[in-house]
Amino acid sequence: MHFLSYPFQLQKEVEMLQGANNQTMLFHSTSGKYILIPELGVKILRMLDGKMTGQDVVHVLESEYPNHSSIQILVYRFFRDLQRSGVLNIEPEEEHGFDSVIHKVSHRPILKLPLVRTIEAVTVFITRMISFVPKPAARILLTGISMGAIFLFLWSGNIFGFFPNLAQVVWGFVVPVILIHLIFHELAHAVVSQYFGVRIREAGIGLLYYFIPIAYVDRTDTYRLQNKFHRMYISLAGPFFDLSAAGVWAAIALVLGETRWGETASLISFLGIMLMIGNLNLLLPTDGYHALEAATGEMVLRRRAFLYVFYRMMRRPLPSYLQNVRSPRSMIYMIYTMLSFLYMFLLFVVIGFVAYTLF
Repeated sequence: MHFLSYPFQLQKEVEMLQGANNQTMLFHSTSGKYILIPELGVKILRMLDGKMTGQDVVHVLESEYPNHSSIQILVYRFFRDLQRSGVLNIEPEEEHGFDSVIHKVSHRPILKLPLVRTIEAVTVFITRMISFVPKPAARILLTGISMGAIFLFLWSGNIFGFFPNLAQVVWGFVVPVILIHLIFHELAHAVVSQYFGVRIREAGIGLLYYFIPIAYVDRTDTYRLQNKFHRMYISLAGPFFDLSAAGVWAAIALVLGETRWGETASLISFLGIMLMIGNLNLLLPTDGYHALEAATGEMVLRRRAFLYVFYRMMRRPLPSYLQNVRSPRSMIYMIYTMLSFLYMFLLFVVIGFVAYTLF
């Protein structure tokens, strides 16, 4: 393989670090990408000095693993994957056809429109205020807020019904309130990220899978956090805000009673709960999905599952980081992918039905 005759080396902009779940990663400071490295890959990277070729690496590993018959293929695919990621001292080859489409879609599921490059002026101030609260007191407070919000929502639903009278709703008030709610939802993620020392790269709006409108804060650098609970807290900060806000609006509805403004507050409370439930959906890359990833120690589960199934279906060689997938993990990947696509199909059907009904 002529490709392995190159003397490989990582680019100067690439940093090797121990990140989430104590896994070795590469971070490219120019592109901002994090790349998971398997155990054998770490050993290979430690050999690279700018003089050692890929074939030299093969010879070293073949002497260490004499019973392994496919060392050369593994090394070749590993370096090809690194080349594709743009972290080696050789330019990535231009991709065509199936590989190009899969690579682009799997790495960019969100079409983003950044609106703010930094919000540290806000998050630093809030985190300083939070830091004065003792952690035991903070846990009790957060638990109390959650339980209180659930109680108020159920109480309000018992009076107004869980879906209020839409004819009484002041829609000109609902729309801006929900937009402001989305901003504070993302701010909650940003504040907790800042609290654990993770910078937010940007904030904006986008289209998930190019058709689902969302707001977002880019918290990619949470991959640096080794503590899985910290990553879980960051992911669940948004849904916690949804629940808390729903409780506040439920309380307002109870105070205002069965009036137009009471019905409006009740609807906003209901929408807050719906946003929370939607954000806990495990079949899309939502807050709940990211919390599950953190809890289970599985990194980029969705992308790995999709790529594994696609490459298997197309009968193409798997990337190096999917080479060692065995049952039952392969079955989990297949089931997760099928459920995700079924969910997306049903979502299209519902959106189409609503659009047909309204227009």
